[in-house]
Amino acid sequence: MPRFEPPGARRPRAMASKADAWEPVMISPYLERPMRPLAATLSAMLEKIETELTDEKLGAAEKWQRRMRAGLIRSLLTPRLVT
Repeated sequence: MPRFEPPGARRPRAMASKADAWEPVMISPYLERPMRPLAATLSAMLEKIETELTDEKLGAAEKWQRRMRAGLIRSLLTPRLVT
């Protein structure tokens, strides 16, 4: 019959050494990317969108979509007053 252990209880040393030998494998490419601040990422996205807006090959619908996306990103970058 297994013994009950309360949450956070430490295992005996012999068992801990075997459990610590196993390391999880990171298979997602997103986990291996370095973390960037959200403001830096949004600024880069905004620059890309503004560059795309200068392209004359875009149709009216694509330009409207890019303008809307740029407006959203600008609103996310604008600091808000917390009351």
